[in-house]
Amino acid sequence: TWLEREIGAEVENLANKTAIKEYHEHDFDHVLEVLKKNKNKISVDPSSRKTQELLEKHFTKSMLVLEPLKEKIKNTDNLIDQIVYKLYGLTEEDIEIVEGILNIS
Repeated sequence: TWLEREIGAEVENLANKTAIKEYHEHDFDHVLEVLKKNKNKISVDPSSRKTQELLEKHFTKSMLVLEPLKEKIKNTDNLIDQIVYKLYGLTEEDIEIVEGILNIS
């Protein structure tokens, strides 16, 4: 991945690798904090301004690609939900119950 290439380490070998793998769910500062906690396992200094600027550039570029895809997935999920509701003949009240339960979990 772009991040592994830039930090000179495999994400699998880092602490809190889930936050790194799911970077698209976090802001850049969170990813940077995780990298700082792993500074002994990577080949760059995450506190260096140059490194931060480079990583943020790649992060932003990646997010520009991912955000529209995430939005399409969200819209597709909503469409699937609506189709299922119609197939099962759910009322508005039924839908509110189902969506309320889904939002809790």
